[in-house]
Amino acid sequence: MSARESLTLSYAVRGRVVLKYFGQLCVIFGALTFVTVIVSLIFREYSLTFSYLQVSLVIVLMGILLGRLKAPTNIQPNEALTITSLIFLFTALVSSYPMATAGIRFEDALFESISAVTTTGLSTLPTVEDKARTFLFSRAWMQWIGGLGIVVFSVALLVKPGIATKRLLDMDKKEDFIGSTRDYAVKVSKVYLILTGSGVILLILLGEDFFSSITHILAAVSTGGFSIYDNSLSGMKNIASQYAVILISLLGSITLILYYQLIRKGKPGKFFNDVEVRVLVAVCMFSTLLLGY
Repeated sequence: MSARESLTLSYAVRGRVVLKYFGQLCVIFGALTFVTVIVSLIFREYSLTFSYLQVSLVIVLMGILLGRLKAPTNIQPNEALTITSLIFLFTALVSSYPMATAGIRFEDALFESISAVTTTGLSTLPTVEDKARTFLFSRAWMQWIGGLGIVVFSVALLVKPGIATKRLLDMDKKEDFIGSTRDYAVKVSKVYLILTGSGVILLILLGEDFFSSITHILAAVSTGGFSIYDNSLSGMKNIASQYAVILISLLGSITLILYYQLIRKGKPGKFFNDVEVRVLVAVCMFSTLLLGY
């Protein structure tokens, strides 16, 4: 890091800037939470409908009010990092309330919420098969949001092209195929959506029902790992479905922009010669052989 780059991190974080753009992200998160409201209506789990609707409306309203604050449009790297950290912390905290209404203790709900949004995948629940479907979908949905959020939230809204973007995304300074930060976010988001949609279709073709397919793929693409079965993938209908989820998890763990280079830019060599891809495949093969032996 150059002296000039390190100096930008020494500037004080401006409260209005943080609150304004944090508010914009709250609006997005509130809108995404409404998807769970729709799911609860589909399954007629109306007690959870009210809980998630409360969270969605309050967050959106708060976000609109904060978003109206007047603040400079230029965001410092330390402010971008602060906002990103806050939105993940806030998401976990507010999501624990509707999760708790699904019949679990608040501390367990908080743990599940944090585990979901950070795509950690750990759980304190002895069983999940007795839980409401809205709750199970919510966990997987939060993992999917968390897996995509660091790209869409931090890149599309928080920072502009330049040093801050490269620092947050660890972009190669020699790469020039990304026209803008928003363009970058759109490209990787498309890849994320394609992986998700393809995974759901694949599981359905392999005999899984739609709910099992969507929840497992949301968790797989984000590499979070939540399952709707107590025995995880063993609860799926066949071994082909289990391997399909493993494959999607592997594909989701690769830097998304590499897929764009592979599909749209016709650069298969850059994809397969990437150090991350090679090391990931090698580690997976070694682990599989070790566990299989």
